[in-house]
Amino acid sequence: MSPRRRGCVALLRLLQCAALARVGASGTACSSVSSVDEAKLAASDFFASGDPSSADACLGVALAKLTSELERLAVEASSLRAYRAARRLRPSEGDSTGCVVDESGASVCLLGSSADGESVRSSSTPPQAINECMSDAEGTELMRRASRGELEIRTPSLDAAIVHAVRRQWWGSARAAVNLLRNSNTAVPSEARRVVTELRDEAGAVLNLMRQTKMDEATIHCACLWAQGLYSVHINVKFASRLDAPVTVLNVDDEVVHINDTHVSFTGVGRQKPKRYVVDLELFGPILANESTWSFGSVGTIKFVLKKATDVEWPSLTAPNSTMLSKSRVWWEKQEQVEAEDKRIKAARAKATQSAKIEEMKKEEEEQRRERERAHAQERELIRAQQAELRAAQLPHFEHATTTIDALVAAASEPASSQGASLNEAYEASLAATRQLLEATGQGANETAFETARQTIDKIKSLSALDQALTGDALQVAVEQYKTFCTLVLEPEPENLKKKESKKKKKKKAKSK
Repeated sequence: MSPRRRGCVALLRLLQCAALARVGASGTACSSVSSVDEAKLAASDFFASGDPSSADACLGVALAKLTSELERLAVEASSLRAYRAARRLRPSEGDSTGCVVDESGASVCLLGSSADGESVRSSSTPPQAINECMSDAEGTELMRRASRGELEIRTPSLDAAIVHAVRRQWWGSARAAVNLLRNSNTAVPSEARRVVTELRDEAGAVLNLMRQTKMDEATIHCACLWAQGLYSVHINVKFASRLDAPVTVLNVDDEVVHINDTHVSFTGVGRQKPKRYVVDLELFGPILANESTWSFGSVGTIKFVLKKATDVEWPSLTAPNSTMLSKSRVWWEKQEQVEAEDKRIKAARAKATQSAKIEEMKKEEEEQRRERERAHAQERELIRAQQAELRAAQLPHFEHATTTIDALVAAASEPASSQGASLNEAYEASLAATRQLLEATGQGANETAFETARQTIDKIKSLSALDQALTGDALQVAVEQYKTFCTLVLEPEPENLKKKESKKKKKKKAKSK
């Protein structure tokens, strides 16, 4: 029960005693009443009849009865709250007796509570579980009954019994429960081991503090070994004042470690001896505290791995004026490992740098290739525009040349009597149109081309004058030959230029393969 609730119960008892005192002082005017309502009615009658003393006595009886009822209800409410809190804390604990262990280790039962909140069990009924026992003797007797076969307790219940007993320091009950498990060839469950270990450690810590007084407390400034690489510093602190001395303790408690950009400090209290072990290093150079770590090493040591802020070698572990210069030595065994690790880090960094350079070169080459492609595309676009412009200027001359050939064929196919001067005019017009086409396409000085065209025109003229049934195919071939000539001297279409470039690329790829 909490102190506040105990205070409330005490106040109610005091009020009850005062009321009973008033009843005794005023006689037995209301001693026969059996309820609060009857006492209040009697008090009202006494007030009405002019007897205030008897009325006060009846009111005192009513107050005493109410106080007693309030006390009972307060105790019951306190018991219910305690049981509910314990059940929430350990929902899987308890058995059919309705009892459970609360946070402080006390046994709380649902059925039956005493005035101070402790569980009540009939003295005639022996306990059936450890949480029903009121003392170590009862718990020990319970385990003895179980060992004699008078009571069956299963392994989970024995585990709970050990936990319940050790928390109350019922060592006889705890030993008896462990013996039951050993006799049944069953290992002690992990939960019981954990609880007992925690109690042992806590007791050991308190005992160490009890031993550690001002008279025997001493401070040991620890010696250390150190090794360094280009990127890190490794420190091995020994729980001894000299490196050549044996460690004085194997473990420390209450350790406090601080690492900042320029200092490393450590303090701890020896577990085996009440000595305080201290390390305070003012480092030679800056470090990266967030990337530095520490951990306990082998027995009697603690290790630090410090990340250097700059990739340089230190001439010493500490600053020149530090008092730790005489307590630090080079850790040669670790030094070889650190140097080997530095080589691996350097190789990895060089490889990463080379890979980054290669990747950067690839990106630059890709960008240059894209730039060349953009320039070529612009150049091709300009060529296509120029080509389209030239073709547009040449097309009228091409159409005029082909039209004059069709006119020459038509004039030559007429009867000889009606040809007259029209055949010669058509012939001259064809030659003139051919000359104009060659000049428009920049080949006006190419007499070979003009002569080839003239021969084709002469052939068309002579074939047109003959019988079409015999020379129709030859005439058609000659006309197509002339038009093909005109097409070849004409500026090609831009699409055709694009196809030619793709064919050239394919040929280059085939040659490279």
